[in-house]
Amino acid sequence: MRAYVITALLVVLVGGGAAWATEMCDDPPCTKAQIAAYERRVAKHLIRVQQERFEAGTRGQAKRAGRYDREFKRTQRRWGDARRALATASN
Repeated sequence: MRAYVITALLVVLVGGGAAWATEMCDDPPCTKAQIAAYERRVAKHLIRVQQERFEAGTRGQAKRAGRYDREFKRTQRRWGDARRALATASN
């Protein structure tokens, strides 16, 4: 029983974290402040991933560098989407 509860809790926590990381705001339409906060969060993540990608490539870890490269490209798309949304936000 305890293992079931722990597993269910982990599923909720992990699933909720992933959704929170990719959504600009909880209740659309997003305000300009919410979009700006999301853009800053994604920009920080973009810098961290870029640094990890560079370091993995320098260390000769091709597999890890490839994974970071894919994550960098996904994050770069999210950042671009946030910038476009921020430019077109009305409030």
